[in-house]
Amino acid sequence: MSVPSSQSTVPPASSPLIITSASNLTPDEKRDLLFDVDRALEIPMEVFNEEWWPLISNIWTKWDSYKYVNGDIRKTFACHFMKHRESSTRQKENVLNEKRRITRIRPSNICSAMIKIFWIASSNVVQVERHKNSPNHTHSLSEIDRLKRPKAIRSLVEIEAAKNYSAPTITSAVKEYATLELGLGEPARELKRKEVANIKYKIFWILFLI
Repeated sequence: MSVPSSQSTVPPASSPLIITSASNLTPDEKRDLLFDVDRALEIPMEVFNEEWWPLISNIWTKWDSYKYVNGDIRKTFACHFMKHRESSTRQKENVLNEKRRITRIRPSNICSAMIKIFWIASSNVVQVERHKNSPNHTHSLSEIDRLKRPKAIRSLVEIEAAKNYSAPTITSAVKEYATLELGLGEPARELKRKEVANIKYKIFWILFLI
């Protein structure tokens, strides 16, 4: 969606914390900054897209987005625990009840935390700020990690899955590498063999169809 040229991206009201490519922050520190956004952040666009967002993609889900005529993009994200979209109740036809997979429907509105992210084309930076009147999270970061793994962990699984190792082997290797080499021990700890097996199955069919 575009807007008239007279409108432009609205920058964060407070002076942002400037992050550079050389900023020596650990993965845990980056995740904390993007979990509790207490101060506006400004991060080089490539660094944000490739190094920061994959660490916290499990925390936030897109609420809405807006593209300006000057190339800037604004996206609003809500905490995954807000769950503003209703769970599907559609049942597969011709499947006996005893054959249906048992699933749990996660309750909605557990957390109302929200953030806004601006991709500023002219300066090639990303600005992150807390959404107006957004409350703090009602849960810890580890609770999100138990629900869903960030893209950084899932990407490691996909790489190993393409090598056709067994699910237990992939799980062990990813946990060890993520903990010792990437400093992502917390989200890696929650990785389950069944989740790895599901990713491995999807990778298998993608490679098979190529």
